[in-house]
Amino acid sequence: MKYFLRTKKHIYSHLFRCFFPLIKTFSKASIMFIMNGKHFIPAIILLLSAFAASSCDQASNVSTVFTGSVQGFVYDTLTGAPIPGAKNFADDITDTVLTDAEGMYMFHNINLPRSDYIYYIKSTKQGYDTSIIRVKAKSDNIVKADTAYLKMLSTH
Repeated sequence: MKYFLRTKKHIYSHLFRCFFPLIKTFSKASIMFIMNGKHFIPAIILLLSAFAASSCDQASNVSTVFTGSVQGFVYDTLTGAPIPGAKNFADDITDTVLTDAEGMYMFHNINLPRSDYIYYIKSTKQGYDTSIIRVKAKSDNIVKADTAYLKMLSTH
C-alpha cells in the first residue's frame, strides 16, 4: 500500500505537474504550484504545440481533387434513332448537358470525390420518359456510359 501511494505520487508529480498542470485536480496545492510559476512556461509550450499539431492535422485533411469525363448516347427505344436535345444530368454533377445531332453527350472534367466514383446519369426529353444509367467515372479518363434508350410517351 505504501509503495502504491509513492508510485501514484511520483506519477502525479512528474507527469501531471510538469506536462499537464491544468489537468491536475484543483486542490490548494496544485493551484499554488501553478501560481508559483514553477512550470508555467512548460504548460504554455505544451498548449501551443497542441494547437500547432491540430492545425497540421487540418491541413493534411485537404482532399485531392480528381477529374474525369463521361460520354454517352441517347436513342429512341422504338426507332433506334438518336435523340438530339435530350437533357443529361446527375445529382452530384452541377452541369446539365444536351445531346447533339448524333445523340451524344459529354460531361467534361467533372470533379470526382475519389479516383473512381459512381454516378447515376438521368437522360430525359419532353415527350419521352426518363432513363437512368449507372456509370463508374475514373480519374483522368473518358468513360463511356451505357446507351440510354428513351421511350416516347403516348399522346392520348
